[in-house]
Amino acid sequence: MLHLPNNIIDDLGEIILLSKRFSNISFILAHGGVVQKCQKRVNEYQLSITKIKDIENIYIDTSGINQPLFLSILLRSFNKKRILY
Repeated sequence: MLHLPNNIIDDLGEIILLSKRFSNISFILAHGGVVQKCQKRVNEYQLSITKIKDIENIYIDTSGINQPLFLSILLRSFNKKRILY
């Protein structure tokens, strides 16, 4: 499980690099990629989710997401089989 130092937007390059370099490891992004730090960057959050949606070894944990908008983005833009509730 990855507790990102910043958020999915700012750490996206590193997330993609790690997932490709270690493709045999499953990565779980805790707290939706730290949604609390993305509140004012909704469009960037959705774009980041879209960029990782097809990377098979990335999963997203929804614990701590208390904003329906971000949960809705995940459900619309990410593979539902890799969303952890």
